[in-house]
Formats: sequence, structure tokens, C-alpha cells
Amino acid sequence: MNRTILIWGLSVKKLLLAVSVIALTSGAAFAADLAPAPVEPVAPVYVPYSWTGFYIGAQAGYGWSNSDVTIRNADGSLAGRSSADGDGAFGGGFAGYNYQFDGGFVVGAEADINGGDINSDGNAIITPGGRFPGLTAFSKMDWFGSARLRVGYAFDRFLPFLTGGYAFGDQKAGFEGLFSASTSDTLSGWTVGAGLEYAITDHILTRIEYRYSDYGSQAGAVSSGGIPGSIDRDFKTNDIRVGISYKF
Repeated sequence: MNRTILIWGLSVKKLLLAVSVIALTSGAAFAADLAPAPVEPVAPVYVPYSWTGFYIGAQAGYGWSNSDVTIRNADGSLAGRSSADGDGAFGGGFAGYNYQFDGGFVVGAEADINGGDINSDGNAIITPGGRFPGLTAFSKMDWFGSARLRVGYAFDRFLPFLTGGYAFGDQKAGFEGLFSASTSDTLSGWTVGAGLEYAITDHILTRIEYRYSDYGSQAGAVSSGGIPGSIDRDFKTNDIRVGISYKF
């Protein structure tokens, strides 16, 4: 009888031990199921820069001019001719709008206005009878501007571009020395150029640009000097400019 009770007691202990082990194992597994899964880090998504938007900026540069000056008498006959090649610094402002298509193609419109001092040193006047001593031609441009279209292809924050359109400016030409005469007019023509623009930040842009402008040939009556006749000029400029702008 005592032996039976002992065996039964040992069996109960084994059963309780087995139940405890099962309970502990199940609890650990349940706790593991409740633990949050490790979160994988998500790489940031890079958004390419967009050139679409309005902008306004300032620029400065250096220009070179070429002007062929022809002096005519009151009856239209040739009195003399010369060339007047000049250079000088300028500065001004510009504003425009760009639109970027999918894939990087960019189109835009821009206008600029500049003030400067692009003056010539002047060469001797050559008359039908030879060189006129003590008299040289001159050319001077005080302000100029343009209204243009732009096309380019963006490589993220870099934008190489081409530009072209209408050019205008005030030019004074004539001769000086023993006596002087001049004419001053607002000229118009065309301009083309190319450049590279870079977005330093989402709003601050920088650029470098080359521009060629041709203002054509124009005859102007002598406006000072009291000499009857006209002064014809064929005026062209080349310039290099750098600028900084704010994109809205």
C-alpha cells in the first residue's frame, strides 16, 4: 500500500514537472511572437532638381565692339571711313522663366538690360584723297539689352543652354580731333549665345555666358558738330558675362 502511494506521488511530480516545462516553453515562444520585428532602414529617395520656375538676377561682364564708321557729305557722297573697335565693362540685371519637361529638356524666355562703357580707341579717317590727319573715328555704347528664348538640357543641377533673340542698345558714333561730329541712335538687331548654369541650392543659381550681337547697318544724321551730312555705322559686339539669380 505504501509502495503504491509512493509510486503515485512520484508520477504526480513527474506530471507537474512536465506541465511546468511545457508552460515555460510555450510562454517563451508566445513572448517571442509578441516581440516587434526588427525594422530595416529605408534609403532616402533622391529627387532630381527641377529648373521650372521664375527667376531674377544680376550680372556683370566685359564686351568688345566692332564698328565700321562711314562719313557722308550732305549730297550722300563719301567723305571718309574708318573702323572703331572698342571694349569695356558692363553690369545689369535679367529675369525669366524656365519650364523643364520629363527627361531633362528645358525651354524658357528671358530679358536683360545692362549699362556700361564699351568705348573704342578709334582709327584714322581715310578719305577718297587719303588719310585725314588729326581726325579719328569713335564708337560708344552706354546701355543695351535683349529679349530672348532659351533651350537647354539639364543634367540634374547643371544646365548647358543656347539662347537667341532680339537685341537693342544705344550707340554713339562719329569722329573727333581737329573738329568733331557725332550721331546717337537706339539700334536694334539680333543676338545669339551659349552658357552654363548651375544650381548651388534649390533657389540660388549661378551662370557663365557668351553672347554675340549684331545691330546691323544704320545711317544717322549728324546730331552734333554742325556739319551737314550723315554717319553710317555697322555695329557688332561680343561679350562674356557671369551672373547670379534667385529662383522662386
